[in-house]
Amino acid sequence: MLEECGSGAEGGLSDYMKGGIGMLQANSKDRVATRYLDGRYAAVYRYRGYPICTLKVAVPSEGDSLGYVIDDTEFCGMEFDSIETTMEAIDRLTT
Repeated sequence: MLEECGSGAEGGLSDYMKGGIGMLQANSKDRVATRYLDGRYAAVYRYRGYPICTLKVAVPSEGDSLGYVIDDTEFCGMEFDSIETTMEAIDRLTT
């Protein structure tokens, strides 16, 4: 189940681009937190500056997905089967 994009961060993408705010932020325990997704997600890879995330613990019988999402509002609602297809989506947007 995907969370609504933008619900976990203050400011919009334009604030991010103009203000130079990093997409991943360290929390008080020096762990990397997601910018737009809730705390159930962890970044497993970064490609061209975009964090690729998956659920830390997924329970498919409860509707959780086993796929990958990109922690950026440009990709809100999109889910990918592999890191490779996630990277291809980033390439399509950035090239």
